[in-house]
Amino acid sequence: MLETVIFKLALAVALGGVIGFERQLKHKAAGLKTNVLITVGSALFTIISEEFGRKNNLDGARVAAQIVSGIGFLGAGVIIQSRGSVIGLTTAATIFVVAAIGMAIGWGFYLTAGAATLLIFGTLYGLGFIEHRFFLHYQSYLYSVAGRDPVRLFARITQILKEHKLQAEDVGFQKQGDRTMVSFRVDTTAEVQAELMHYFLQTGRHSIWEEN
Repeated sequence: MLETVIFKLALAVALGGVIGFERQLKHKAAGLKTNVLITVGSALFTIISEEFGRKNNLDGARVAAQIVSGIGFLGAGVIIQSRGSVIGLTTAATIFVVAAIGMAIGWGFYLTAGAATLLIFGTLYGLGFIEHRFFLHYQSYLYSVAGRDPVRLFARITQILKEHKLQAEDVGFQKQGDRTMVSFRVDTTAEVQAELMHYFLQTGRHSIWEEN
């Protein structure tokens, strides 16, 4: 019995670590340690619920069912709504599936857990590569460009964006001495963002933040 539990927990560490490693490489909020802990925790709760149900002639699945609810709250915590954009959905979905992997290990479905891990890793890594390779991955970028004439400055910004078939969102103006800072958000790809930054640097004093 003890050897089986140890094997399950060790397997949970290994499979959770595979997914967490990919997340850590991309500097996501839920990285290596988080994914390992979620997988191990889900496996442990499942093991306990199964053993508790067997010894007390109760439905052990009730405890395991609460894992889904708990993980839902945890996943919701990493989803951030900012300036009209929602970020963290992939991280939240990853948390959900690694919990499912932990539950599969806890119930003894080792092959299922292993196959799911490979599929999830392939999805996160492979599809991420395809997104960047074919410029399908859109991100929100926050820009701030300063100039002495806000009207002409914003007209120039609008012209640059129009040439790239884009438009500014969440536009704001802030007076800073003899200059005016124009801040705005643009949803585009990393490649187009690099071009925009080149034009904006020529337009005025410029800064940029990648939102997601």
